[in-house]
Amino acid sequence: MPDRVELFLFAGGYVGVNPVETGVANVCLLVNYAQFARAGRTLPGMFAAMAAQNAAFAHRMQGTHLLAETLCTVAAVDTNRPAAPWVEMACLGDTATMIPPLCGDGMAMALRSAELCAPLAHDYLRGACSLSAWRDRYCECWQAEFTGRLRLGRALQRLLNHPPLADALVASGRFVPRLADYVVRTTRGA
Repeated sequence: MPDRVELFLFAGGYVGVNPVETGVANVCLLVNYAQFARAGRTLPGMFAAMAAQNAAFAHRMQGTHLLAETLCTVAAVDTNRPAAPWVEMACLGDTATMIPPLCGDGMAMALRSAELCAPLAHDYLRGACSLSAWRDRYCECWQAEFTGRLRLGRALQRLLNHPPLADALVASGRFVPRLADYVVRTTRGA
């Protein structure tokens, strides 16, 4: 598989595929419950349903097999949960909010939030600022760093829930590569 993330759309969700190592690929999907139920509430059933709806995905998955020991499902993902960078203590990464999958590397956001928080925690621990000053400054830094990319990621998420809009979005990225590049850079904080 080429060294890139491929995104495939289908009614009720989307799936991303990217290589990881030793010929293995990570396949991650976000699907609404109604589509998952129609597919028999199983990952193999869901993969078959996605392949039936998206020929490019079916082609990408030809000759592959699922690694049972790596399968994982998560229910009730709320990509619109309000951000709360401080709840009695500093919240890092996805403890502060659900990071929409289209914001890219959630781990990088978690690490960046730690990078923002650590010097402020250090100042607090050495008595250079109060707890409320740490909280206020961290929330301010967190909001400045992440609000824009989360807003764009959530907007994209909503668009992808509507197949005609999703198709138009993907087509616009194909015809206006600078727009696609802008979206990728903005959702990743670059």
